[in-house]
Amino acid sequence: MSDKNILFIGPIFHDYHKKIIHQLEESGYIVTFVPDFSRDIVYFFLKSFFPLYLSKYCINKSKDLLGDIKVVEFDRVFVVKGEGFSNCFWKDLRTKYKLAKFYLYQWDSLANYRYENILQYFDHCYSFDSIDVIQLNQEKLKYLPLFYDDSLSSQHLDKSYDYDITFIGGVTLERYYWLTDFKYKCDKIGLNVHLFMYLPFFTYMSLVIRGKVINFNKIHFRPISLQQIKDIYSRTNTIIDIHSPKQSGLTMRTFEALGSGKKLMTTNFNITKEPFFNTDYIFTFKLLDDIKPKEIIDFVRSNRNRISLDQYKLSSWLNNIFNVPAES
Repeated sequence: MSDKNILFIGPIFHDYHKKIIHQLEESGYIVTFVPDFSRDIVYFFLKSFFPLYLSKYCINKSKDLLGDIKVVEFDRVFVVKGEGFSNCFWKDLRTKYKLAKFYLYQWDSLANYRYENILQYFDHCYSFDSIDVIQLNQEKLKYLPLFYDDSLSSQHLDKSYDYDITFIGGVTLERYYWLTDFKYKCDKIGLNVHLFMYLPFFTYMSLVIRGKVINFNKIHFRPISLQQIKDIYSRTNTIIDIHSPKQSGLTMRTFEALGSGKKLMTTNFNITKEPFFNTDYIFTFKLLDDIKPKEIIDFVRSNRNRISLDQYKLSSWLNNIFNVPAES
């Protein structure tokens, strides 16, 4: 049995799965990747409109996927979220690969995805949400923040930028209104704000039908690529992060911003508990706050030195999960 065979199960989300696969391969692993159900159209349709039929579909699809895994033995099974798979799948997978160590990482909160019933099938479990870890109170579940792509740390800090402040991400109606108003205020005080507000088309149409006012020209119906994010961040001074109220964990955007040497404006006050927190480069605010123009200018225009976040690189994140990297 090779001690470098790893089964990686996770979502297809931007290119993060590719980044993880690449980093595992760089560490010497032979990777077999199986996507979870998060991009499965039938799964999404049943979950949204016919939830009573969802369980049967997941059980049948799980059996098919298990049969498709042809590798005889794995040393490690690594699961990120693992949405949609039935309990029978995890039990059968554990039986099929008895010698493997099973690792689970949750980058969603319990409020969005109830995963506590599958912890029993894993040897080591981690969550990006510290409150969930406390709430579940299980010894095997550890708090581990998210990561950023190692290549972001190679960006240079320039003295001039195309944008003073940038937001890239999905929006709710509340976020859309706040960001639109925030940009208007910043325009008045001479700050250049770049907004990439992503909203799925069907969500946009449902809001319009309900009489909500959203400027068609200010939103995008397709998400932006990681390479485009990297390019825009390189030309930006400060990044805005608006976290979900259902999550206490720090977003990927938080680490991508700080890891690329940028300042951060965030609604997630849990960042104040992290060892790297410093008000020189992290500005916390509530979404309904009326932020004073002087506060914004003072924060954005002040000088700062780049902080070291090497322990939050993707390579370090994987090493923390597996304890040690694969031997060459």
